[in-house]
Amino acid sequence: THIMNLVEKICDRVGIILDGKLVLTDSVENVLAKNPGKDIEDVFFAIFNEVNHEKH
Repeated sequence: THIMNLVEKICDRVGIILDGKLVLTDSVENVLAKNPGKDIEDVFFAIFNEVNHEKH
């Protein structure tokens, strides 16, 4: 799904694909634990910004 709040509610695992590459795969619990104070959407945008910054 592209609806991040659903990921936290119904999924056990999450995978984030950017530009056709799998950049993250882990349990939702681990992703949230590694990013305190952030939700899955915040984590997605942090990774998105990091990947785009590396390109430029």
